[in-house]
Amino acid sequence: MLCLLLSQLTFAEPSSISTTGSLRIHYTNRPGFLLDYQKNELNSGWTLDSRLRGGLHVQQDAWQFVLSGDVFHGQLLGDAWGIDNPLHRYHPERLGVINADNFLLREAHLKTQIGPVGLLAGMVTSHWGLGLVSNDGAHEHEFGRADYGDRVVRTAIFTKIADVRLSLAGDYVFEDDIGGLHDNYHAYQALTSALYAPQDDQQLGVLGVYRHQTDIITDRVLHGFFLDAFGTTTQTIGDISILAAAEVAYLNGFSDRITNRANPEGLAVSSLGSAFQTKIQHRSLGELGLRGGYASGDADPSDSQYNSFTFDRDHNAGALLFDVHQAARELAEYNLVTDPKYAGDPPDGVDSMITEGAIRETLFIQPHLSYNITEQIKLRLGSVLAWSTVPIRSGFISYRNGGVPLNYLGEETEGNMLGTEINWRVHADIPIYDPIKGRFYIEGAHLLPSSNLGTESVLSLFRVQSEFAW
Repeated sequence: MLCLLLSQLTFAEPSSISTTGSLRIHYTNRPGFLLDYQKNELNSGWTLDSRLRGGLHVQQDAWQFVLSGDVFHGQLLGDAWGIDNPLHRYHPERLGVINADNFLLREAHLKTQIGPVGLLAGMVTSHWGLGLVSNDGAHEHEFGRADYGDRVVRTAIFTKIADVRLSLAGDYVFEDDIGGLHDNYHAYQALTSALYAPQDDQQLGVLGVYRHQTDIITDRVLHGFFLDAFGTTTQTIGDISILAAAEVAYLNGFSDRITNRANPEGLAVSSLGSAFQTKIQHRSLGELGLRGGYASGDADPSDSQYNSFTFDRDHNAGALLFDVHQAARELAEYNLVTDPKYAGDPPDGVDSMITEGAIRETLFIQPHLSYNITEQIKLRLGSVLAWSTVPIRSGFISYRNGGVPLNYLGEETEGNMLGTEINWRVHADIPIYDPIKGRFYIEGAHLLPSSNLGTESVLSLFRVQSEFAW
């Protein structure tokens, strides 16, 4: 189908060609902390990393061709994490951007409209709702950063009836959180959606997806479906606008990729996740907002059900608790579980513990306040309060302790509190030279961990971002 669509553009003079791009540079200073009971530690220090993102859009009558990608995406200079583990796609264990993982194709597709029917074929980034499950990595949150994005090769047909947009599509998954070709899986999806959108700021949608994926190396499979519904509305009263949005997703299926001693043939998958967002915005003063989310947990890892829900890794809350503290602990625990000293044959699905800092098995709320100092400069304050939805435990050391929950340092836990993160950011939008626009911010994240995380010392991260967009 892609070849057929491409032939329509080959011999015609384009009616319009446009390009977009952005260069993002981060300077980050992170804290160090213990990662496991063996006293391995995340290196404290600083890193300088970059990402150059470019795009091309060609329009010929009703035909569109879109091409975009990222280059030089990675850590240029500074101090690597000091954890020898290559499974984190951002690769915090190394420096250098001359590597295949740092050159990523995001979009290469054709789209057209034939009467009331639209057609699309090629690689696209995938996003739905608030980005709870399907997230293109191009939607920034109040704090933190977006680094990834779901990428699929899609063939789709769509139409619009009154205010309802209908679509039917098939995907070959190149990369997402569950597993695509990038992570050695053959993953296929069939999906359909209905979106009621009388206005851009008034939407109500339902998405259904059936997925089947196979581990290329082990031939183990995951198959099942998920249903995802979201809605958003905005009401304006004078200079004040009020936004409310919510999304809920339910996953159901089967996997023999993750097993346990009582169920060596595989586990049924049943998990639930939800997120909401509210904002009260004043045109000149700023905004007051509240975000939150819930990800179900697997309280009994020995039964026949797998109930853990994981948000997309680009659906962020804060910049330190999940993206750094949790992500580093995941890598360290993976190294313990796969160490030949402890397991000649690691358990099935052990790589699923590496979520790259995604919110999983967690309930969180995130209040935030933004004040417009000037038209270009904004001050943003906020916090994240997080609780685990299951007893806080390290799978490796709790298993060695007969199943009694212990944290990653081998200490007993009490209650479900993970900690509180305090965030601040000063943000400035500055025109550089038309059409180049500059965006700069400096932010800080300060984690007050609960005793369940093994320390009561405050951990602090500082980051400066410069972005030039055109």
